[in-house]
Amino acid sequence: MCWVGWCYGLDSWLGALTKRPWFVGCSFKEAEIIGSDLRGAVFDDCAFAADIKNTKMSGADLRGSDLSNLSGLASLHGAKVTEIQLRQLSEVMIRDLDLTIAEIPL
Repeated sequence: MCWVGWCYGLDSWLGALTKRPWFVGCSFKEAEIIGSDLRGAVFDDCAFAADIKNTKMSGADLRGSDLSNLSGLASLHGAKVTEIQLRQLSEVMIRDLDLTIAEIPL
């Protein structure tokens, strides 16, 4: 079950309390997130299989969410992730950039 609410946090730029979206247990599958402003949003235990483009996500907290199937790595610039999620994001990078992984020649 997905829950969406609001959290309040101190904005380091404004020095004031700001209202930010908070998503808990949400599934962003077969979704497109385009041109959105999700700076500072909290995603708790969410699953991403979304195509994210031109979206501002700096300061967004993605810790605890499944990032293995998202597309649009560049939009995550400045987001918070865990070390474990870096493995998922490396797979996203390989997919997004259409990289070829080759062995080092002997």
